[in-house]
Amino acid sequence: MDVVELLNRYAAGERDFVRADLQRAELIGINLSGANFKEANFRFTKLSRANLSGANLSGANFDYANLSNSNLSNANLKFADLRYAKMKGANLRYANLRLASGESADLTGAILEEANLSDAALCDCLLERVNLEGADLSGANLRGSCLMSANLGNANLTNVVLVEGTLDRANLKGANLTNVIMGETYCIDANFKGAIVNCDIGAENCVLPNGETYNYLNRYLIICGSKREQSFTVELQKLLNRYAAGERGFVGADLEGAQLVRVNLSGANLSQANLYSADLGSANLSKANFCGASLESANLSSANLSQTDFCESGLPDANLRYANLRLARFHLADLRDAILEEANLSGAVVRECNLEGINLEGADLSGVNLRGSNLAGANLGNANLTNVVLVEASLNRANLKGANLTNVIMGETSLYRANLRGAVVEGCNLSDSYLGETIMPNGEIISDKNYDPACAFPIEKYYW
Repeated sequence: MDVVELLNRYAAGERDFVRADLQRAELIGINLSGANFKEANFRFTKLSRANLSGANLSGANFDYANLSNSNLSNANLKFADLRYAKMKGANLRYANLRLASGESADLTGAILEEANLSDAALCDCLLERVNLEGADLSGANLRGSCLMSANLGNANLTNVVLVEGTLDRANLKGANLTNVIMGETYCIDANFKGAIVNCDIGAENCVLPNGETYNYLNRYLIICGSKREQSFTVELQKLLNRYAAGERGFVGADLEGAQLVRVNLSGANLSQANLYSADLGSANLSKANFCGASLESANLSSANLSQTDFCESGLPDANLRYANLRLARFHLADLRDAILEEANLSGAVVRECNLEGINLEGADLSGVNLRGSNLAGANLGNANLTNVVLVEASLNRANLKGANLTNVIMGETSLYRANLRGAVVEGCNLSDSYLGETIMPNGEIISDKNYDPACAFPIEKYYW
């Protein structure tokens, strides 16, 4: 079914579009409220600002679809597939998302007041500033998801999995956290006042259910005047001694230029820390939290950084050669001109990152999500990019000579002046990309008919 046929039938009063195939259709701003799209195919479909309020979308496939700022209030999304969907600012008030699958979806700023998300699979999702006031999330899996500054007031979180999640600055007033499963969950400056808590929570600077403020870092807190508020400076050996004694919270630590070669700080919370030019070569930093940290020009070569969180961190000119970054998270991180030669980034989440000029020669990026990232001028020669997500990414002027792009997922990917000579592209649909003076695997130079050579970056949709 094409878009014209759909709109004509809808305008004529028809509402039954069960199993309709609308993959890659452009439905921006369209009104389809109340329609029945049960088990329909919306993969890669553009639905931003669309009105689907009250629609039956049960079992529908929205993989990689763009639903930003759409109206899905009162919609039935039970069993829907929302993996990798972009739903920033979407209105899902009173929506039924029970048993929906939304791994790695972006719901930043979405409205889900009193929505039903019970038993939903929402691992590794971006839920920053989301409004879940009064929502039912019982039994949902939110492992690895970011709920920074989220509103979970009076929400039902019984039996929810929040392992490796982030609840910094979240509002959980009056929420029911009975039997919530936490582990390496970050809760800094969160508000649990009046919440029902029957689980172990590692909290820093949080308001407890009884209204008291719990701050086990008080004795280390120093207000440094000219330095950023709530940073603290510790003598390096004292910090290591505290770690050895079981302490893991070192938020805002000033470790500029510190020598930490082969040190073990696995699981440490170093968010907002200053590690400018620090030497962390061969260190064990697995599962550590570097959210918002400054690691500019730091040496992290051969370090173990598996499952480490670098969200919104600064890593320009950092040395990550041979580092183990398997399953690490880099959402909105700055990696300009960083060195990642032969690093292992398999399974990492590198969405909406600035990777301009990065050196990934021979690196393993298999299964990495690079959606919306800027890789302009990057060196990806002989890199392993099998099963990588490059939807809406910029690879302008990138070197991909000899790279393995088997089963790479592209969609509105910009490859202007990129070099793919000798690359393996089996299962990779380059027709979903923007080509301009692009050197293809066989050496042929291809350009789209709409390519404008006067523009270095003709596509104005990237985040950087």
